[in-house]
Amino acid sequence: MWSAGESVLTIQRVSAELGISADTLRKWEQRYGFPRPRRSEGGFRVYDALDLSLLRTAKELIDQGLRPAKVLSSLAASTLDIEVAETSLGTAEGQQQAKLIDGLLALLRQDRLDELDKRLRLDSMAMGLLEFIEARIVPFMRRAGDAWAVGELPVFREHALSKIVQSLLDQPASNKPYKAKAPKVLLATPSGELHALGLAAAKALLTRLRCQCVDLGPNLPVDQLLACAEAVRPDAIGISISSSYSPLDGRAYLKTLRDSVRPETEVWVGGSGVGRMDSLSEGILAFDDLRQLSAHIASRTS
Repeated sequence: MWSAGESVLTIQRVSAELGISADTLRKWEQRYGFPRPRRSEGGFRVYDALDLSLLRTAKELIDQGLRPAKVLSSLAASTLDIEVAETSLGTAEGQQQAKLIDGLLALLRQDRLDELDKRLRLDSMAMGLLEFIEARIVPFMRRAGDAWAVGELPVFREHALSKIVQSLLDQPASNKPYKAKAPKVLLATPSGELHALGLAAAKALLTRLRCQCVDLGPNLPVDQLLACAEAVRPDAIGISISSSYSPLDGRAYLKTLRDSVRPETEVWVGGSGVGRMDSLSEGILAFDDLRQLSAHIASRTS
């Protein structure tokens, strides 16, 4: 997003412009992945106009009482999406996808929730489960999250969308028996992680694959998860982490889990927050998308 010909700002200049200390800017970058300054030839941080604008928005939202972790993590995901969009939206397929998502977001902003629900249900019936989640739900939720982060979408509308999506992903209990060799899986999110849509998506897929799922829901302390694992003896534990969750807290939670459960129990992690964690403890399986999870299940049951 930045080239040598653009005007750039030093961290001291940004600090003076916004009234945010340079130390705070560095801590935000380390903890939340935002801002994402480039480096000059001399190795110094440099910021462009977009960085300054997003930081100004972040400061305003935080000053209004919103949690820094939610604001900054959402903006971190937004900047990554911008870079991806620059390479993909120039295609006809990318433009069509963006148009569809814009239409869904317009229905949400206008509180036309019944129509939004109907549109999404029609898509879910026309597409397979994986395609529906990846081509509709994931980009739609990201766009809605971006709009919330910059103050363009009230939180009550974000909650309304979450409720609609949750109902679409909830799967009725299958009448078919669990598949031989299919894993028994505990599903949860870490302490402080309130986003449960990733769990719903994983549960929908695992149920379709005739796995036995125990959904423990969001915001589960690790000691409670370990107690359940000791009682249930699952084959795997699946953790969902969103882009708004702290990467440092996510890594610590997963490490404690991996170090404490039985060696034969697999630990899985998925969700939009996985890409923000630089490294994971040995023995943790990270899935970038549900297709990878589906392939892993297939390899276990073949």
